[in-house]
Amino acid sequence: MEITSEFIHNNQYSLSIRFSSDGFSLCIYDEVDHLISKKTVSQSLFLLKEKAIYDLIAKEVETQLEFKNIRLICESDIYTLIPNVFFTPEMACDFLYFEREKSKNESELYSQLPVWENTLIYSLPTHLQNAIKRVYPNKHIEHHLTSFLSKVANDRNASGLKIWTRSKMLDVALITNGKLTLLNSYTYNTPEDYTFFVLNIFEQLSLDIETCKVDIYNLENNSEIKNLLQKYVKELIVID
Repeated sequence: MEITSEFIHNNQYSLSIRFSSDGFSLCIYDEVDHLISKKTVSQSLFLLKEKAIYDLIAKEVETQLEFKNIRLICESDIYTLIPNVFFTPEMACDFLYFEREKSKNESELYSQLPVWENTLIYSLPTHLQNAIKRVYPNKHIEHHLTSFLSKVANDRNASGLKIWTRSKMLDVALITNGKLTLLNSYTYNTPEDYTFFVLNIFEQLSLDIETCKVDIYNLENNSEIKNLLQKYVKELIVID
């Protein structure tokens, strides 16, 4: 669908831009949150300089139009979850780099998870953050897990594993009686790797393979991963 100013004018549409190391996607949603347009721009963003990233974003027609709501979501594998009782903005850097060395080109951000009274601290390449802020100076940049967990948090009584699938990464949240009890990410290369990590979580946490629910997001319903995992996990659902 071609996006024009006439198409967007006087509507209630929303724009979501998701950034990752290999590019970004621009998704437009209608008034009831149905996806009506998606575009993907493939580039090695983390390797580009600030101006080059800015030019890539600013030239897209979607970023030149006005929307009711705009969400900026960035994927980052460097994050930590801290209970609000211990968190202060001044300590964000210390918490994030407690077990690893900080790169000179990293910036720290954080997002509140009010449902679970936690704060997610994460890092982004500084040049990427600066480029996004040049386009949207007044918008908060969310971590991709903040976006994912906001979906999970809608069901306060939910229990089970919630998995967000990315290219070569799976993000796993364990919800127990509505409470977030585990948040971790794993690297995989094959469906067998993916299945191993999920089954290992079952074993390490003594979860019941027969009754524990597993909800997988961002995965094709007929994928090889799903077909393999279904052989072992009884309560498996793929959610759009």
